[in-house]
Amino acid sequence: MKSTDTALLQVWARYTNEDLIINTQASFGNVAGRVKNNVLTYNDGAITFAKPTARDIFGCSTGPFATGSNAQVNAMIPRLAAAFNRSTLLVANENPNKITAGQYYQNPTTNVSERRSHVICI
Repeated sequence: MKSTDTALLQVWARYTNEDLIINTQASFGNVAGRVKNNVLTYNDGAITFAKPTARDIFGCSTGPFATGSNAQVNAMIPRLAAAFNRSTLLVANENPNKITAGQYYQNPTTNVSERRSHVICI
């Protein structure tokens, strides 16, 4: 099993029993959701994200991470994709609020290529 698949299983399992809070860094503020019926669900089902593939996460523009006309969803997508890439969804349930840069890429399931790019850019 690929590390991305392992991370997805871990994230989906964790947030079946715990809220995943995303700070949209927009007027929507913090939004809390949970995995219900294998779908990450927000706003009482008005916003849903199917389990993304590695391509969805890395590209941040396909599958459940494809943008559309919903501004709140569009604000959530990059935060979710970044949190998956940095493996911070496994660190704290509030992203990016409760995360520091020192906590990025610490889980073995992290996106190693993303980590290298991030280190080079800062």
